[in-house]
Amino acid sequence: MTTVQSLLQAVGINAPIDIKESTAQQQVVVTTKDFDLTSWGVATGVDDAALFSLVQNLKSDVTSNRMGFKSPIVDQALVDIRTAKDDATKVAAYKKIAEEINNLLPWVT
Repeated sequence: MTTVQSLLQAVGINAPIDIKESTAQQQVVVTTKDFDLTSWGVATGVDDAALFSLVQNLKSDVTSNRMGFKSPIVDQALVDIRTAKDDATKVAAYKKIAEEINNLLPWVT
């Protein structure tokens, strides 16, 4: 976390760190949405198991999307993966998701 804080300070942003235990963090981020930046992991599975995690974390209209991320491009790509008849179609849709995430940068890696 101090790395992100240092990067922000380098461009003139004073970012105090407020570390909370898990339940308190969930309250601030998920319920009240009273935060500017939070640190959370996004895990995905392998192969077709990745789709569930991506939907859970990136689909615009699901309540488990804690970031509030919204992208019609990603939403459509998630549908395309689910309905794909072959691996080439899935790969193309995953590529769209990766490109959109890289363009919008909803998180720091």
